[in-house]
Amino acid sequence: MTYKQVIEELCVVNFLSWDHDDPMGTVMRLLEYEVQLALDPRISKQAVDLITQYGGCFERQCPICESPVIDGKCQDIGNNNCTYTEG
Repeated sequence: MTYKQVIEELCVVNFLSWDHDDPMGTVMRLLEYEVQLALDPRISKQAVDLITQYGGCFERQCPICESPVIDGKCQDIGNNNCTYTEG
């Protein structure tokens, strides 16, 4: 496989668009997606470890399970099935 085929396949698998006129933009969208995925505490143990280690840096904590609240939603790092949402 060529590098172009690999990138196209990754875009298809991750439901990202491939722009033939902007290959660098396509690669950047793919990298951004992978970084977001790696930082999601519901998916990545490393993300949970970072949040646990630096959790005091977050402005708000969930009043139910004390997990960080990001964008108004509890991140539930302890997998307590917490569904707290602000507002």
